[in-house]
Amino acid sequence: IIVIGCLAALALAATDRILPPITGHRRTMLLGYSALVLVAMPWVEAGQREQIALIGALPYAALIGARRTGRAVPVSLAFLVGVGAGLGFALKHYFLLVPILLELWLLLGRGRSWRQFRPETIGMAAVGIAYAAALAIWASDYLTVALPLIMLAYGVTGAERLLDLFQPVVLVALATLALLAAHFRSLRTEPTGLLGALMVASIGLALAYFMQAKGWSHQAVPLVG
Repeated sequence: IIVIGCLAALALAATDRILPPITGHRRTMLLGYSALVLVAMPWVEAGQREQIALIGALPYAALIGARRTGRAVPVSLAFLVGVGAGLGFALKHYFLLVPILLELWLLLGRGRSWRQFRPETIGMAAVGIAYAAALAIWASDYLTVALPLIMLAYGVTGAERLLDLFQPVVLVALATLALLAAHFRSLRTEPTGLLGALMVASIGLALAYFMQAKGWSHQAVPLVG
């Protein structure tokens, strides 16, 4: 719990550094709500991979929002945000939907000025390569012995019906996304890019939840949108 709290504090500090100049009360409300989402709302399932990925996703979405609007971000900060996000996204391949969708959103917004090699993408790629190498070198039995057993047992557990996935917290999250989508024009013209980036990240997390099709409470984490 202490480690998770420290990670969330680092994510909030990075997000605060990336945010554009906005009035004090708006910044305070945004960071306060973010703290609740990252730490308090998943309290029963503290330390689950979904919470760790969510912690990394918040500053990364803020960073992509800054990239889309053309705001400068220190190279060292962008690299560290990419490393932190990579540590969370590497825990499950489903989570890669978040950076993929954010990158597509950035590409649509920047057009020809889009660059794939940036400090954050390099940091994330480095973490992914190191993670895969460590798995192959020090935990190769996981791939050859454990994984077949996991696919046989864990792979067939979960929700029996599609309707079982629509838990109350999921319905609230989907309703929030629908409400935001109804203000599409505001998302396009919002000057910081933060709201659009958070919505894209939320869609990625929602898709990851439904693709896993387990319906377990720790997978229905509150969406950052």
